[in-house]
Amino acid sequence: MKKNKKKFNPFADLKKEKLSVENSEKVLESTALKFIRNSDWISAEKIYRKLVQNNSNNYIVYANLAAVLQKRNIESEVEELLKRAIYLNPDFGDAYSNLGCFYHSKKRFSDAIRFYDKALKILPNHPQANFSIGNAYRDIGKIDMALIHLNKAILYKNDYFDAHLNLSKLLIKKGKIIESLSHLKKIVEAKNINPNLVLNAGKVYLELELFDDAVSLFSDLVKNNINKVKAKIELISAKKQICCWDNYEIECREIKQFCKSQENSDNNTFMYFEDNQEIQFQLAKSYANKRFKNIKDDFKFYKKSLNKRKIKIGYISSDFRDHPVTKLVFRIIQLHDSDKFEVNAYSLFDEIEDEYTNYVKEGANNFVNLSYKSDDEIVDIIRADELDIAIDLMGYSKNSRPNIFAKRIAPVQISYLGFPGTTGSKFIDYIIADEILIPKKDQKFFSEKVIYLNQSALCCDDRLIFLEKENAREKYNLPKNGFIFACFNNNLKICPKIFKIWMQILEAVDNSFLVLYASNENSKKNLIKEAESQNIAKERLLFAEYLPINEHIKRHSQCDLFLDTLNFSAGATAVFSLLSGTPILTCNGNAFYSRMSASLLSGIDLDELIMDSPESYKKRAIDLAKNKSKYKLIKDKLMHNLSSKKYFNSEIFTRELEDKLKNLLI
Repeated sequence: MKKNKKKFNPFADLKKEKLSVENSEKVLESTALKFIRNSDWISAEKIYRKLVQNNSNNYIVYANLAAVLQKRNIESEVEELLKRAIYLNPDFGDAYSNLGCFYHSKKRFSDAIRFYDKALKILPNHPQANFSIGNAYRDIGKIDMALIHLNKAILYKNDYFDAHLNLSKLLIKKGKIIESLSHLKKIVEAKNINPNLVLNAGKVYLELELFDDAVSLFSDLVKNNINKVKAKIELISAKKQICCWDNYEIECREIKQFCKSQENSDNNTFMYFEDNQEIQFQLAKSYANKRFKNIKDDFKFYKKSLNKRKIKIGYISSDFRDHPVTKLVFRIIQLHDSDKFEVNAYSLFDEIEDEYTNYVKEGANNFVNLSYKSDDEIVDIIRADELDIAIDLMGYSKNSRPNIFAKRIAPVQISYLGFPGTTGSKFIDYIIADEILIPKKDQKFFSEKVIYLNQSALCCDDRLIFLEKENAREKYNLPKNGFIFACFNNNLKICPKIFKIWMQILEAVDNSFLVLYASNENSKKNLIKEAESQNIAKERLLFAEYLPINEHIKRHSQCDLFLDTLNFSAGATAVFSLLSGTPILTCNGNAFYSRMSASLLSGIDLDELIMDSPESYKKRAIDLAKNKSKYKLIKDKLMHNLSSKKYFNSEIFTRELEDKLKNLLI
């Protein structure tokens, strides 16, 4: 016979004893605190709920129940419980601070700051309240106020390492690097510290391009088996940024394994190691299912007639500045037919504003800065504009805000340009592509329906086309004579396999050189070392610094052939290469992100530069460099196509895009 499982009842023993209500409450409160210390949130909640039902007058009960519910991710009652605690004790500073934290988590910044202020009036030396209000000021862009309060937090609690970390990040924005490093040092030298803080300190070192320090930190975490998956991913990515390829094959296998781990929340790193569309889809889908499962789409809309009204489009981005995506798309925003379309641009990140920000402002009917708004506020603001179509220019890239699309801000939501793959989500309806980027057979690896353009889906500003042929190599510190190969791709895209091929090409072609983008000094040293190990003199590797886009294209025009990377191909850099009149040689990959150069070459009728294997890629590069007549045919064809106005025409691109968008609403 089955024994009945004894139900939890903290009140059973109390009923046996004749205790006063006051004493019984104290016993229950003590019991609840024991459960809290043992992280038994469910048992603690049951006791506190009973006390609340009995109309307890102890403000601590309401504050602790709020805290327990937050631990259990049950937030619907938290606000009212904390307000009740404050009502019972208007001088309860912690409750004001906790209510501020609650509002802060909802990105209700003004409410958060208001309650943090109230907490500090009661407890001016409160480290947590100073830390929290400092973060809130940071989140609304008031950096100086943020620094004041974060400094107070460490004044009152010197080992407040979260405050040291945030101070280090903010001091970088103020250009105070030495001070920033002093705060990082506190974290690195601390003992028994939260490993996530050490991991994040390593990321700050990366931001400062102190790669040796970052690699050392991540290596220690991995060696000590602390936060191993995240630390290993950061370690391998950091090493890839500086082209440090010792143990590359092992690390390549590990990164693929770790990217599939349940612990991993990084949806992008995998792309730099393998071009596999099916796996990218699986990773994106897993990420989307985890991140957005609790977000409800409560958007209600009614189909509106297009008769005698403009179609309302919204471009949403965190990159409306000197950024590859904006360099490509701003001209399209400017060229939309103002008689047929109303274009809004919504900026989600305004720490940097420059000439490209102004180009977008000039092109859009309305430019709305939502950088310091909560997700809910952004959703409400954009919904109120009654867009027909929202175009996400970010996907899962840095500073993206996918939650706003998960809540839904328009009847039609489209992914374009900023993320070269599927989002794996249910809330992005379409992705803009062409049949090179997404062959029909690969549609099954995209959660979005595909809007196919009849040209390359990578847009551009055709006013950048540069057709002059003068030799200006000396101006850009390039060899006056010889064949110049180039690759201006991010160092993350370079792998040992493609670099070995490049060195074999240089070895086969006398008086040839390779120009690479010098993103950091460590990568330069490592690439030179790697070249010399393959018997290529360091003088044949040239490193180009950043230049404004017009100057970069003029410099680019002095190169003879752009050599693309494997796995993750050139995107914006490929556009600028072709606009400069420099042909690109590429391998057609197996995923959206490894086919971008192929898409552009096909779009400008240069399919003969799309190779089907690394071996044919190498042979073709050598052949073009050695055979002047073959190279001239390719070069002349590119220059002719650029001058014909038929290819890379921003006006033609915009009109086709508009037709495709309009068809979605019919």
